[in-house]
Amino acid sequence: MTATRKTRIPDGKGGWSEIEGELLPGSVADTQKQEAARQQQFIDEAAELTKLLVKFDQPIITERGLTKEHRVFAAALYCINLRESYPGADGKPDPAAFDVISKMAWDYYDANDPKKKK
Repeated sequence: MTATRKTRIPDGKGGWSEIEGELLPGSVADTQKQEAARQQQFIDEAAELTKLLVKFDQPIITERGLTKEHRVFAAALYCINLRESYPGADGKPDPAAFDVISKMAWDYYDANDPKKKK
């Protein structure tokens, strides 16, 4: 029988949900380090997506002669649409769950803002 382990992922409510996965050889290492690595991987993946979104919209803005105000308005409207359609645990829209994740992102940004580390 293959051993399994529970791990935590963001739950959309400001905390973490547990999922179960198969343990691979060598996975009995420091579980706190593993958890920190999984959380960092989540943040790294989200940061990469952010970079891709920024790279995607910049050429469109330039090509169409749009302004920085167009970009901010579009980004805000995108976020509003995401918030209003974000699925909760029951599959129905749950804007409050989106707000919790947004706060987690803001807290992460605030804690890692290079301008504040001077």
